[in-house]
Amino acid sequence: TQTLRPVHVGFMLFLSFLLFPVAARFRDRARWWDWAAALVSGGIIAYLLAGGDDFTDRATTPNRWDLILGVALIVLVLEATRRTSGWVMPAVVLGFIAYALLGPQLPAPWTHRGYDMDRLVGHMFMTLEGIFGTAVDVSSTLIILFTIYGAFLQYSGAGKFYIDFSFAAMGNKPAGAGRTVVLASFLLGGPSGSGVATTVTLGAVAEIEIAPGPNQVSRENGKRRVVVTANVRGRDIGSFVTEAEQRIRESVKGPAGYWT
Repeated sequence: TQTLRPVHVGFMLFLSFLLFPVAARFRDRARWWDWAAALVSGGIIAYLLAGGDDFTDRATTPNRWDLILGVALIVLVLEATRRTSGWVMPAVVLGFIAYALLGPQLPAPWTHRGYDMDRLVGHMFMTLEGIFGTAVDVSSTLIILFTIYGAFLQYSGAGKFYIDFSFAAMGNKPAGAGRTVVLASFLLGGPSGSGVATTVTLGAVAEIEIAPGPNQVSRENGKRRVVVTANVRGRDIGSFVTEAEQRIRESVKGPAGYWT
């Protein structure tokens, strides 16, 4: 665990900086600063591993290099998160870090004694409870296996076969789309027996696209009808239909001869 988690984080950071550009206009290729960030990430992880037990033992009293590299790793993790998932998660993390550092300056009831940079970096960088916590443990021992399994299915063609087979078997039946997803999920996730694994694997081998449009167009007694289907959860169907009809009337303004 002491080695696996940092190595996993190092690989993820290295790939994140090379695969996700710092801005959309640089997406054509990796720039020198991407390589620099990736190499610095690998160097910090190598420093951590080379320290061994002495490194973890001084988590409560980190030295100058521990502080410098710890702050650098926190910044790199935040930047990799911003590149891959946007500003929301880094903003939340920065808010909590600010709360930890500025506790004495906050008004009641949010005030607390505060944490200095030594303790913050020691906890986040030098223990298995910060950056290298439980989430990384799950990712490095379980999710990575299903990701590799999904990549194997994708590039070997087995995943496409499962999905095409599901479409062929269920696509022409009532509620064929739902049955197709269920059958594909069974074929892809059956070997693992895990719902999370099914989601990860199916996402790796299938391209999912949501396109707005009518579900069905029919004509009856000279009238053209557009049918839109929806799944209802957490409420009764009657109230949903009433609200949907009201919103459609308010938002859809058809030409003369059309009614909603």
